[in-house]
Amino acid sequence: MKKRLYPVTLTILSLFMSMGIIAQSMHGENDPYDVRFLEKGHGVLDPIFQKNLRDAAPWSAYKMAHPTWQVAFDEDNQKPFRAFGKGIQTMGVDAEDMARNFIQEELGGFGIPSDQLELQTVTENGKHYFVFFEQMHDGLEVLFSPMMVKMTYDGEVISWSAKIHEEISVSTEPSITPLAAAEAAGAGIPNAPLADVSAELAILPVPGNREYNHHLVYRAELSFTTEAGIPARYNTLVDAHSGEVLYRFNEVHSMCSHDTKDGHIGHHGQHRVGGCAHSPAAAEQPLPIEVTFTADHIIFDPSEPTVTSVMPEMRVTLGGDISLTDVNGVLTSDETGPQDATVRLRGAWARIFDQQSGASTPFADYTIADGVSTIDVTGDFADEAISGFLNTNIIHDFLKQYFPEFDGMDFELPVNIGITPSECNAFYDGSSINFYLGVFDCVSLVLVADVVFHEYGHGINNTFYLDNGVFFNNGGMNEGYADFWGYMVYEDPVLGDGLNPGNDGDYVRRYDENPKVYPLDLVGQVHADGEIIAGAWWDTYLLLEEDRELIMSLFKGAYPGVQATASNGNEGEAYLNVLIDALEFDDDDANLLNGTPNGDAISEGFALHGITFLATAELDHEPVLQAEPQTSIEIEAELDFPQQFIDYLDGVKLFYKSTDETDWVETTMTDDGDDIWVSEIPAQPAGTIIEYYMGVGDVFGNLVAVTPVGSDLEDRNLPNYLLVGYELNSEYDSDTEDDFADWDAGLSTDDATTGQWEEDAPVGSFSDGIPVAPNDQTTPDGEFCFITGNSFSPTDGVGVNDVDGGTTTLQSEEVDLTEFSNPALTYMRWYTNSPPTGANPGADWWQVQVSDDGGDSWTFVEETKTSDASWRRFAFRIADYVDLTEEFMIKFNASDSIRIGQNLDGGSLIEAGLDDFKLYELAEPQSINEFTDGSTFSIFPNPVQDVYRVTLDLKAKRTLSLRLLDVRGKVVESENLGTMNGQVILERSVEGLPSGVYTLEVMAEEDRLTRSIVIE
Repeated sequence: MKKRLYPVTLTILSLFMSMGIIAQSMHGENDPYDVRFLEKGHGVLDPIFQKNLRDAAPWSAYKMAHPTWQVAFDEDNQKPFRAFGKGIQTMGVDAEDMARNFIQEELGGFGIPSDQLELQTVTENGKHYFVFFEQMHDGLEVLFSPMMVKMTYDGEVISWSAKIHEEISVSTEPSITPLAAAEAAGAGIPNAPLADVSAELAILPVPGNREYNHHLVYRAELSFTTEAGIPARYNTLVDAHSGEVLYRFNEVHSMCSHDTKDGHIGHHGQHRVGGCAHSPAAAEQPLPIEVTFTADHIIFDPSEPTVTSVMPEMRVTLGGDISLTDVNGVLTSDETGPQDATVRLRGAWARIFDQQSGASTPFADYTIADGVSTIDVTGDFADEAISGFLNTNIIHDFLKQYFPEFDGMDFELPVNIGITPSECNAFYDGSSINFYLGVFDCVSLVLVADVVFHEYGHGINNTFYLDNGVFFNNGGMNEGYADFWGYMVYEDPVLGDGLNPGNDGDYVRRYDENPKVYPLDLVGQVHADGEIIAGAWWDTYLLLEEDRELIMSLFKGAYPGVQATASNGNEGEAYLNVLIDALEFDDDDANLLNGTPNGDAISEGFALHGITFLATAELDHEPVLQAEPQTSIEIEAELDFPQQFIDYLDGVKLFYKSTDETDWVETTMTDDGDDIWVSEIPAQPAGTIIEYYMGVGDVFGNLVAVTPVGSDLEDRNLPNYLLVGYELNSEYDSDTEDDFADWDAGLSTDDATTGQWEEDAPVGSFSDGIPVAPNDQTTPDGEFCFITGNSFSPTDGVGVNDVDGGTTTLQSEEVDLTEFSNPALTYMRWYTNSPPTGANPGADWWQVQVSDDGGDSWTFVEETKTSDASWRRFAFRIADYVDLTEEFMIKFNASDSIRIGQNLDGGSLIEAGLDDFKLYELAEPQSINEFTDGSTFSIFPNPVQDVYRVTLDLKAKRTLSLRLLDVRGKVVESENLGTMNGQVILERSVEGLPSGVYTLEVMAEEDRLTRSIVIE
């Protein structure tokens, strides 16, 4: 879809042009000199850890005080990168004072170093204050670490963000000189020049394993010209102790790469229309001069006809005085004609520099007649010069229409054209927009309006944020927003179309097909990643019925947010912040979560690109531990979910299977009202163990809010376990010391140097409130459990007595299972290998093995690297793994594997716990001896060795079927008997059936008779 708005008259055209327009650059290849301290997709949320953070203090306390609030955490500093909800009133004399009072009164538990927060800026969007603070540590700026409080004008806080750092440990005295840093800044760049190094040092937080490592850095600027002739200016951060380049990002934004698919920059034939200056015949009485300057202008792209346009805000020298034409291209003067005049392609908002004529500004001389006249300058200026001048004015006017108070681009912007070598590209360098000579299949991109708008849009992005005291750091956001400026002027979703004179189908990017979706399409390349957020805005515009005034209002309302300050690699965090800001601006009652006037369209537009609140949804479920056989099992959960996105739910999903099956059954639960979702697991035979979990599905096929968290992973976290038809036989917990087994905590073959298994009252360890080692056990009113090395004090740091340097084993002594028919074992366990600050996360195994020969051989029951720092229940049928002997044993291993040369030489942070071992036996099935009409049956002999006889005494005609089930509930024989009446005698052989306890079922319509039968 394209909107082509062709002006019919000069007056209409000038009005349209005064509306303004916006733009910038597009590129497709990875920058070979780009250095990031975050990998792409770093910000993709880990559902297990997000739940741990929500459940822990201080968020649980904050949520109790403010139940409507939602949160997404920075997993490296364990603080919210965005919290939002119903407005919280705060007081103060101004916005800064109110923000500081809110931090003091409401966020005391979050460890925010208030004394290090310096006001950065207070920005407004017409509805809200955005109060930004920067963190200063020992007088040094902490980079990429904003604190933001957003509130309504009457002081209701509706969201906040805390990317700040509680503990910073780094020497602020540099080990290398600024000269050494200048030399290091060009590492990896052939023939790199010496960088300019700022005298001001800074602190750079670099994420580790759910922690930040802080580096003292020099800030350097490295400028040079690439082999392709494109200028480069790299913002570079050099470690002031090691000289390592930690971050390098090109602040010159180029338009595009010259590739051949989905983003190819094509060309279109340069079309010139000649013309001469025209002066009307002289009047009898000289009149004051009023002259309109016009030019033939390529208004959309070079593949389309030119349109006569006025030349607004253009410099004219007349009679020794310098004047500007007005917005309608008109120059008025008290002078009478004829007069000599010089016209230059420069003015209030643009100045053309033609690099093919010595970087001069194009000019032409005219004789202006008296009275009213028109001069067409087309034949005296190149198409590229006219296009660059007019399109820059158009985008400036578009900007001012929607951001009238912003003056950051109110200056004579240099527009460089004719740059050599010939190149299908354009760029913004921080102070000018620049366009190369065309090549054989690509016109100069200054002839393509939305390319000019895109490049200019980079200037808008950069100067807007600089005016507010911050940098537009995120490359994907910058490119996406530049595309927004590019396509909104003419409301055309195809950028750069018509560039190739030999192929009208070439373009740079388009937003009317194949939407890019987060996180699937996040690739770590700024132009491609920018398509996700630009596409979200375009689709929102379409869903708002193409209301440009409304979409620009929402864009303006969201523009000052924290999204642009995110470092490269944190795009997911940035995208979610944009959505929240757009909805908060649309909101009319300081309560985002009860809906907003245009919330459906905004939510859908962003959801089409994978940007939703789904990650903040939560399911509350009380696990079902046991069930009766042959009885359907009801499962229910309560959904805490923003109603704003209810239309994008594909329901709450229940997944279940028996432990001896591989395929999961998926069902959609039913909303039973009050956000309670229910479903049933079909009736199961005795001896079944069911695994199940739930999740929130969306219409795009995503599954979030999985409970238990991580149950859907490839290396699964534990699901819920449900035992059917079992009764407790014996147990062991450290408080009652019942008779399940005796235990050996530690074997002679163990080699862990610390963190060996022991039985004690647990003393937990925590990282910023997040549990690492357990602080409690699981037995009601209990005190003790097994743990891998107890902490000595609750104030000890994490890892003081974790598993180090090898393995530690908890092993049962032999247990006699020969009297059991189908035992099941359950236990509670705690295991983490990737807590905050731990090195080499997710690299070490939790292993559980069983033996039926006293430990001579072992079979794995659990073997996983997926951690969960909470108590979880595991259940299994012992006979699924080993024979039922008198020498049954089970052992549990937690290990710290040594990997020389990796972080800390392989040392991971490992904590584990065990409690409440329970041994179950299959419950004796209750025999049902008669149908409802009094019909009965009997079995003889029982036990049976070869043949048994079934005698049925039927009171009426019944249609019968017969089933024999083993001890696990599996059907081993089944037959339909047809319709029978009176006394019926059946004989059946047990040849080939293993010894054991079976259940015989006789079914007649809704009736069922059951009787246990023992085969010897």
